[in-house]
Amino acid sequence: MLYIRMAREEDKDSIRRVHLAATGNTVNDSESYWDEPIRSGRVLIAEQDNLVIGFGTIDIRAREQIQHLYVASGYQGAGVGAKLLKELEEIGRRAGLKTLRLHAAPAAERFYARQGYREAEPSETIDHDHEGVQMIKRLRDSG
Repeated sequence: MLYIRMAREEDKDSIRRVHLAATGNTVNDSESYWDEPIRSGRVLIAEQDNLVIGFGTIDIRAREQIQHLYVASGYQGAGVGAKLLKELEEIGRRAGLKTLRLHAAPAAERFYARQGYREAEPSETIDHDHEGVQMIKRLRDSG
């Protein structure tokens, strides 16, 4: 069974493993990179059979609030990313955000569009130094 929960300190190595496998990027692989986001409750993990199979992060104070969303390759396409994203969106909604913004890798643009995100208009974009698509979603009121 799939569980979505807040990450704990002991999940750090699993988060790093999923991130490295998904991106091949070791930039966020330092021992301390994930400490603050985990401590502040900004990291959710997807766990199945006691194995971390995905994670997502949110920072409600950032210009792009959804900052990471990765699922291990053997579990992609099974709804894990969508469930993580819905929980991240709920965190944003409870914090009072009306919209969420993210920077999608080109290969993930269709996934986010299926989740209700749209490409940002030119007047809505912010500068980036890497390839991708800026996307925005208006959150519905939970009432």
